[in-house]
Amino acid sequence: QNPSMTEGNDSSTQPKPTTQSRTPSPSSAANRCNQRQDPSVGTNITSSDPPQSENPNFFAVEASLVPDMPSAVVVAVQLPTSARETESAASNAAPAPPPPYQTFWREHIGLVVAGIGFLVFIAILIPLLLIFVTPSNGDGLTSDSTQDPNQHNSSSIRANKLVQKLETEVLCRGATFQEIDLDDPRRLALDWITNDDKMSLDLDAKNLNQRYILALLAFTLNSWAWRDQESIYANLENSAWLSNEDECSWYNVSCMEGTVISLQLNNFSLMGSLPPEISRLPFLAGIQVKGNLLHGTIPPELRLLPFLTTLDLALNNFSGEIFSSVGEMKMLELLSLWGNGGLNGTLPLSLFELSNLRMLYLDGNNFTGSISQDIGQLTMLKQLTISDNPITGVIPSTLGLCKELELLRIENTDIQGTIPEEFCQLKNS
Repeated sequence: QNPSMTEGNDSSTQPKPTTQSRTPSPSSAANRCNQRQDPSVGTNITSSDPPQSENPNFFAVEASLVPDMPSAVVVAVQLPTSARETESAASNAAPAPPPPYQTFWREHIGLVVAGIGFLVFIAILIPLLLIFVTPSNGDGLTSDSTQDPNQHNSSSIRANKLVQKLETEVLCRGATFQEIDLDDPRRLALDWITNDDKMSLDLDAKNLNQRYILALLAFTLNSWAWRDQESIYANLENSAWLSNEDECSWYNVSCMEGTVISLQLNNFSLMGSLPPEISRLPFLAGIQVKGNLLHGTIPPELRLLPFLTTLDLALNNFSGEIFSSVGEMKMLELLSLWGNGGLNGTLPLSLFELSNLRMLYLDGNNFTGSISQDIGQLTMLKQLTISDNPITGVIPSTLGLCKELELLRIENTDIQGTIPEEFCQLKNS
């Protein structure tokens, strides 16, 4: 055995090599091959069987490669391995490549972010373009530019004809849609019946005008409560105002054979002024809007309702005078104006031409002047209340001609004098 292969042993126990004979004899070499070194020795020489050690640091060397060693001998050599060499090898090893999906995102993350930003920009831009680019006709009614051109032209023609029809047959006081503001109730009603009303009535439909007028009332009187689909006023028998149902089914609208004849809108918290277009309901017999917040003057166009029998405007905030042509409502039986506070002026003489008038309530206002002797023409009059007004003069003696009179209230006025003797002829007073 070569002394260099046993340098791991203690030098004090090992003989120093000599320089005399470096070539061992076959017999001595064989004897030494049969020996087993201590496991701590770095080199082991075994017999003909190759070493069975599981240590990967051992490998076999054939004896033929060693001079003067039998061919059956195999030399097992344990290579020295240190922690420093292991760490160096590990540090010099190439790092494992990242997974493919990480490589993709690292290389394309910029494109992905840019794509998402572009989609968000398009999503914001398209609605803005639709709002500002959508064409409208001269009356402020928008039209769908994506629809078929023939259909678009047909819709425009219908809208123009509808405008002309309503301007001619419904709008009052010479008004036109072109000069009306976009937020005017008349324009809002036009836009509703043109674009939002699911009934889409034909221009020759007999209820087209009255449906527009009722829509105008809804927008003018501005009460969301009574035209709300979930309103407590919309019950099983009636629909809410501005619904897609027939207008005769709208709450407290009464019709006869499809024609509106009465509106009973008492205590609805209605706000606004009474539009004169209500006079375009030719068969209207009753208007009852007591207990609301209506203001403005009483429209003189009401005289155009030949069948009106009931006009109840009490407990509102109407102001101004009673229009002088009130006497043209020949069918009127009840006129209730009490509790407005702002009505003033003298009582028009035409008021006493209402020969069918049965109940006249004028108390709680600011009427002045005296009661005309023409009051005797109201032969059907049953109840007259004019208290809480600065009325002057005396009680007209002609009241004795009102044979049906049952109630007369004139307290809190400036009327003076005595009770006329003609009152003794009244049987029901």
